[in-house]
Amino acid sequence: MRWTPLRDGRVQFALVVALSGAALLVHDAWQALSRPDVPPALGLPLRADQPAARAADRTPIDRLAALAPFSPARREGTPAGAPLNGTAIADVPGVLRLLGTVTNGAESFAVCQLGAARPRMLHPGDTLGGWQLQQVAPGRATFVDAARTRHELRLTPTGN
Repeated sequence: MRWTPLRDGRVQFALVVALSGAALLVHDAWQALSRPDVPPALGLPLRADQPAARAADRTPIDRLAALAPFSPARREGTPAGAPLNGTAIADVPGVLRLLGTVTNGAESFAVCQLGAARPRMLHPGDTLGGWQLQQVAPGRATFVDAARTRHELRLTPTGN
C-alpha cells in the first residue's frame, strides 16, 4: 500500500485546524468590515433633513475662541477654562487641593497638592502646609488645620 498525504491522520488533523482557522479569520474580517446599525444618540434627530441643533443651542465662535486652546500663553496642563492672564487656583500658595483618594483598610491615602507644588501622597496623620490628614474615605478626605478646625475636601465628579 502506498502512502498518500490525505490518508495520514496527522495531515488530516492539520488540514482541519488550518481550514477552521481560515474560516474564523474570514468571519472576523467580515464582522470587522461590516457596519452594523448604530442607534442614534439621545436627543439627536434621525433624519438628514432635520437640523442637528438649533442655532440657539450652539456656542458662539467668539466664546470658543476666547478659550484660546493653542495660545502660547497657556502652559502645559492648564485646563481650558483656566484664566490665561490671571492666577490659576492651583498656583495660589496655601490652597490645598484633593486630587484623589485610595481606600484600602489601614493602607488608605489621599493624593493632595498644595498650590503649584508637586502632588503628594498623604496617609492619615501626615501634614501638608499646616493641614493634618485625619481620615480618608472614597472621594473625600478630612483635614485639621493649625486652629484645630476640621475641613472636608471632596473630589468633584468627572465632567463637572
